[in-house]
Amino acid sequence: DGHLLSVFPGSMAFDSPDATADLFIPPDGPAMTVVVAEASGKRSHGTLVRRALAPDVDVQEVRAPGVIGRLFLPASAAATPGVVLFPGSEGGLDSQSSNAALLASHGCTALVAATFAGDGPPYDGLPAQLERVPLERFTDAVRWLAGHEHVDATRVSAMAISRGSEGLLAAASRADDLPLQSIVAVSPSSATWVGLGEQGSLQGIPAWTLGGDDLPAVQTDDRAVLSDIARQASHRRGRRARFGPALLHLAGGYASKLDGPEVTGAAAIESERITVPLMLVSGGDDGVWPSSEMARRLMERRRRGGVAAAAYDQLLPYPGAGHLIRLGCWPTTVTHAGSIDLGGTPEGLAAAQSDLTPRIIAFVTA
Repeated sequence: DGHLLSVFPGSMAFDSPDATADLFIPPDGPAMTVVVAEASGKRSHGTLVRRALAPDVDVQEVRAPGVIGRLFLPASAAATPGVVLFPGSEGGLDSQSSNAALLASHGCTALVAATFAGDGPPYDGLPAQLERVPLERFTDAVRWLAGHEHVDATRVSAMAISRGSEGLLAAASRADDLPLQSIVAVSPSSATWVGLGEQGSLQGIPAWTLGGDDLPAVQTDDRAVLSDIARQASHRRGRRARFGPALLHLAGGYASKLDGPEVTGAAAIESERITVPLMLVSGGDDGVWPSSEMARRLMERRRRGGVAAAAYDQLLPYPGAGHLIRLGCWPTTVTHAGSIDLGGTPEGLAAAQSDLTPRIIAFVTA
């Protein structure tokens, strides 16, 4: 059936408010797009069908020891670069499949690897939520792809977003022999935090383990989030839309802890131990957590540590973008997920995604 989208200056929107997804996941099939142009009082439009996946890319489900994934395999006579993609707090396989499809369409063998089930279907051996997830899920997936017969083992990269980037960076800082040439972390963290459940942050339960042992985990400041909800309620009092939905601005629950002893001590991600170049991508209007500041701290640790690979690092803060930055040209009008504010403006997100996509392709195929 396809999805009907409309393009406006600086952004892309769904064709009606009722069609706007709560959290848009790009479709596997064709997407019909209406392009509208207006100038000097005249209006013109055209319709095109966009496909995320090149016709010669084969998609396979992967079930291997330590790896539950979805493989996007381009047709190639030679060994290709490989990229492993990890989801954020949504878990599962679907949310990163469009990114994997784009990279595979540009010549990479791309593997989306699930670290926990999250919003997707249950998987044997995977926890349902972000709770005591083994960092081995990251390292096993990287090693599996590096050993694939169609992959050049010297050209394997990893890419993750949000809580997935937290786990990926934590794993890479602790694994000395990981076969990686580079890492892309979108909306990254500079520390390891407590886990997440359906009701929010878990009290005293870490997100990650290594070798069966809990990693240090910083507890979020839920009082800061509740205070923000109270401020929103007070602001709406007496207004016509006083009972409108309140959005959760989670960033305050993380920002207030950034200078605490755990974040700068035991729970800090030792980015200076990661020996490959990093591309750290963040939105200046991130509504979920202060990713730009945490990205800056990761880079600062590497600079102080004298990491040789840091000469090839890239720090990409996008002022108008929020937490969710995708590859490719997809709608940017969904700036919240359920009741959670993701931040950013449609125009800012569109500009970020347009600029970022060729940069990531070049970074992982170098």
